[in-house]
Amino acid sequence: MAWERQDPTWRQAKPSIIAAALKRAMARPSGNWYVVAASRDVTADRPLGRTVSGTEVVLWRTAEGRVVAGPGACPHLGAPLKDSPVRCGTLICHWHGLALKGGAHAGWEPLPVHDDGVLVWARLDSVGGEEPLDTPV
Repeated sequence: MAWERQDPTWRQAKPSIIAAALKRAMARPSGNWYVVAASRDVTADRPLGRTVSGTEVVLWRTAEGRVVAGPGACPHLGAPLKDSPVRCGTLICHWHGLALKGGAHAGWEPLPVHDDGVLVWARLDSVGGEEPLDTPV
């Protein structure tokens, strides 16, 4: 059914159920993991830029399909890496050509990342403030 022909369902919402679910979720440890994208939105042909808790993050897929996440600025001159091309799974800074294959290189450090097939998570230990976990809860 087309969206505009559907009846509104907001009257069926139960604020107490929503509040209880939020309270349970907030009580769980996050391990410093943050959702940064839908899995389908991270591709091998272009990078994806996100700002999470004030931290710029860039994501892309390697030639093998592995997701890479890291700081969104080039360590050389601060170029926004989200505007750079991806060639054969390598992110190439559009200002001066720094080639990032997904490992630490020239002052750029990758972030721990987890792709569960639906969501892509990045671990931001610098903003999370919790004991880091190996994978999202």
